[in-house]
Amino acid sequence: MKATFAIALVAACVAARSPLGKLENNPQFIQFVSSHNKSYRSHRELTQRAQVFASNVAQIRQLNQVSQASGKSNAARYEVNEFSDMSSAEFSEMLGWKEENRLNRSQLYDNRPKGRLGVVPATSVDWANNGAMYRVKNQGGCGSCWAFAANSALEGTIAAKTSKAPVRLSEQHLVDCTLRNNARNMELFGEDFGLWGCGGGWMATAWYFQSKHGAMLDSDYPYTSGNGGRETDCAHDSSKIVGKVSNWSRIYASDGLQKVKDKLKEQPMTIAVDAGSGHFQHYRSGVVGANDGCPTGLNHAVVLVGYTEKHNDNDDDSNPSPEPEPQPDPVSGCTVYKWWHSCEGDEGRRMLQKDQNGYDNYWKIQNSWGTGWGDQGFILFEIAEGAGVCGMNSYIEFADM
Repeated sequence: MKATFAIALVAACVAARSPLGKLENNPQFIQFVSSHNKSYRSHRELTQRAQVFASNVAQIRQLNQVSQASGKSNAARYEVNEFSDMSSAEFSEMLGWKEENRLNRSQLYDNRPKGRLGVVPATSVDWANNGAMYRVKNQGGCGSCWAFAANSALEGTIAAKTSKAPVRLSEQHLVDCTLRNNARNMELFGEDFGLWGCGGGWMATAWYFQSKHGAMLDSDYPYTSGNGGRETDCAHDSSKIVGKVSNWSRIYASDGLQKVKDKLKEQPMTIAVDAGSGHFQHYRSGVVGANDGCPTGLNHAVVLVGYTEKHNDNDDDSNPSPEPEPQPDPVSGCTVYKWWHSCEGDEGRRMLQKDQNGYDNYWKIQNSWGTGWGDQGFILFEIAEGAGVCGMNSYIEFADM
């Protein structure tokens, strides 16, 4: 119904030659409205969205120009997607990572595992491709990226260390039961965990909660906040706890990138990034380079699932391997809610680029905005020192159960 209304609204405006008749000269926006099942409440909002869309298209063009200037055959590519009618301010509302927390850092990081890391040298790690990661999730209209990142990294860690298929832990459990200033949560746990639910949070605090009270499965406590953008009353059930977090820790930038690579050979980890710019909003495929201009303020949590470190004898990219065409699997039961969606059967889709040419060193990152975003839900960052691409080196954390 939404799609029909939106398309009919566009058609009526064009036919009447009203001020919105300018849309007749913007078939890309009309196609966008149809493809992404967009609906707007009024003619005025339709006009505003068309203007925002045009501005984003111009930004996409500029981002591609900067990216292509690297000369790399797998430089990042940006395209119109389901977020292309959102302003940068609106887009920022879907981000939910917050460092601020009432728990002090010594309390959060006093469970560090001891001893040296015993790993076998490798040049490529990909937990998502190896089947350890649960399929790409969708946080929807709730700023719960912190809960999705915390659980997804933990799910992948359990699968990687037990060689079992990943299970899905409950994000709703974290969103509801760590909510600050909540009388029910105080009654249940005797402690205010100080998070904001759909307003944001921190992975280490999620793990702290799970270390004390355990984790539940999504099948026992399903995710609902994605549709309404609100928390629900905590429904913690101690009889359905599947395990407790045993330790969690952080790798600091001063520790060096080799430590990140070594730890990533053991398990996936969470990172905080700046996802508020067009580098995230319009990302499609390829590697976001260190010189592409992605800002480094932190506002979103994602999962670091792998890296590639190739050593080529020949750096000639004049004749790169052809990029495979995307082959999405049929999607059924797919419902679109403005800029988030819930689709069944999309886990079979594959990334557009399996073999990368050009950038030899990059991180692979799994997001929680569904497979309609980015490269089937993933994004690649060039491995870089300092703050890292989009600030990713600032908070690298991991946990065990």
